[in-house]
Amino acid sequence: MSNALLMMPGDALMKEGDEATKIFYVKKGSLNVFVKRNKIGVVKAGEFVGEMAFITNDKRSATVIAAEECEVIEISRNGFKDSLEKLDPWIKQFILTLMKRLKASR
Repeated sequence: MSNALLMMPGDALMKEGDEATKIFYVKKGSLNVFVKRNKIGVVKAGEFVGEMAFITNDKRSATVIAAEECEVIEISRNGFKDSLEKLDPWIKQFILTLMKRLKASR
């Protein structure tokens, strides 16, 4: 399922080493991405974050902290699977193929 989160500046969405049981869609605001305390990027409204570890079943490789007030939609593994099941079979297979190839390339 999915759930909306309201985040304030400085709130951590995820931390390096966390289990990746959810992916996140940034509906409003922006978040800073850090690896070993070094800022490596920014995630803006309209983008996903946490998808790589979610797909590959790895631990989180970065810490993500709200840079400003944010609205983030969290999508659980079950919610993702439920949404995937509702797609046309060819779209579902396309997404699964991309996920499989992405995982194999790591």
